[in-house]
Amino acid sequence: TETVTFRPFNSITCAFVGENQQAGNNSDDPGVNDWVIEQLLNGYDVYVWDDGYDLVNNSGDCDEYGEGRALSTIANSVNFQGVSQVALLGYSHGGGSVFNLSKRLYFDGQSCVWNGDIVSFTDVIAQPYTLVYTSYIDAIKNRSSVDTEAEDRKPWGTSYHVNQYQKNTGALGLWLNGTSSNGDVDLNRSNLLDGNGQNITHTSIDNNNEVWLTVSSSFVSHTNR
Repeated sequence: TETVTFRPFNSITCAFVGENQQAGNNSDDPGVNDWVIEQLLNGYDVYVWDDGYDLVNNSGDCDEYGEGRALSTIANSVNFQGVSQVALLGYSHGGGSVFNLSKRLYFDGQSCVWNGDIVSFTDVIAQPYTLVYTSYIDAIKNRSSVDTEAEDRKPWGTSYHVNQYQKNTGALGLWLNGTSSNGDVDLNRSNLLDGNGQNITHTSIDNNNEVWLTVSSSFVSHTNR
């Protein structure tokens, strides 16, 4: 005789890949996609989304105001599936999407100033929940596909924020990097090395094992399945 126990999820996690990365394609774009698979195997309800600008201006996953499929999925889980915890994670422009989505969640059903304009949001979440965890990996503000400004703003309403970033110059003198965002954990990872023994850059930080160990340990500590 075998017994199968079904348990409802207590949380939902939305993870965002970076610019020009494909959500769900871990063979070409590991990093965030590999982490999502790891947490799915650990029993978490995790979704991976596009950063919002890779497909004809907007993929529909998360726009510059935090609207899109990611928000709709969170609302459905909280309203109809008994989920009471939300977690968000993003790399590069995906980190900017985390900020955008957190602000949209915070001002659900309200008006606020956004990029200099007053915007009003429809109330889409009817049940209580907590944004228990957020994480940036070399986050870049995501107001357009060519935004290069480091995301220095802590996500709205988060209970615990983990921020990891680097300040190194990449190949051919090109650079792109995150910065401090007043996280509960706020780590400059510029001294870490990539697989070739070179200091990590914006394009390699999302494949660094130490970075992901920090994400995983803090995520599990603050997010219930």
